[in-house]
Amino acid sequence: MVRVVLSFLVLLILTRIMGRKEISQMTFFNFFSAITIGTLSGALVTDQTLSIGNGLIALLAWSILTIIIGIMTIKSKRRNN
Repeated sequence: MVRVVLSFLVLLILTRIMGRKEISQMTFFNFFSAITIGTLSGALVTDQTLSIGNGLIALLAWSILTIIIGIMTIKSKRRNN
């Protein structure tokens, strides 16, 4: 139960930080990243051999990389215009 609640709370916070998007507004990278974050969260909940700390680190690291790529994409589009 602890894994489920912790995973849910982390996903809720990360979703708020990364911002919501409808599927029609998502790029392929956003979609891929969302699937990966969901898979990491599922592994954290179901795989008892995975430590909670390592699972959270993986979720946070992937989310931070996604945010950084998103920022770089926005800045790159501004320079090209």
